[in-house]
Amino acid sequence: EGMEIVKIKDDKVDISQDNSRLNYEIVQSKTNQTSGTIAQFQKKIEIAYLQLENDSVNFKRQENLWKNKIGSKAEYEAKKMKYDLSKNNYKQLISELELIKKELDNQLKIALNNWQINLSQKKEYIIKSNLSGLVYDVFKKQGEWVNVNEAIAIIGNKDWFVVEMNIDEKEISKIKTKQKVIITLKAYPNQIFEANISKIHPKINAQTQTFLVEAEFSKAYSNLYMG
Repeated sequence: EGMEIVKIKDDKVDISQDNSRLNYEIVQSKTNQTSGTIAQFQKKIEIAYLQLENDSVNFKRQENLWKNKIGSKAEYEAKKMKYDLSKNNYKQLISELELIKKELDNQLKIALNNWQINLSQKKEYIIKSNLSGLVYDVFKKQGEWVNVNEAIAIIGNKDWFVVEMNIDEKEISKIKTKQKVIITLKAYPNQIFEANISKIHPKINAQTQTFLVEAEFSKAYSNLYMG
């Protein structure tokens, strides 16, 4: 159970998975704190902050001079304008950085989701057995095409068999689940097999006018074979 039985190759799935992985890595690199887009923007903010501090000192100095009637009004207004521009530029860069972080965070989540979806699709191309048993038949050879919903193999439990019986509609009312069944097989004319009815399919076969009934063998018979 859980063993890999068949791997189906699909170039489109492989390429899609590689593309989604590369896209995730590209977006992730932009969020790098030392060399990514955010890091580059933070350097801009650092420069803007230094400029703001310098313009703030110059403005305060000019403001004190102007209060003491030293210098011209034009010089005071020029220093104030430069300080205001630096302050607004710094605030704008801070706001832009927050938007960039949110945008990159969303892009990273979307890229990761797409990559995980592609990884999940890739796993669907690895066919695993859902039970412990035998591979009774394989319908495909290496290199052949496989279509969706097309059987490629038969896997069954080698110790547990189900008998399928077609019961006439006139007799179906006599059949109950857990009822004991005595079976003879042409392959074993001198042996009697015992089973118990496990399932009664409720829909009649319109062509044969019979109901499909399943029975499970009451014990493991070593000489039973599929079919």
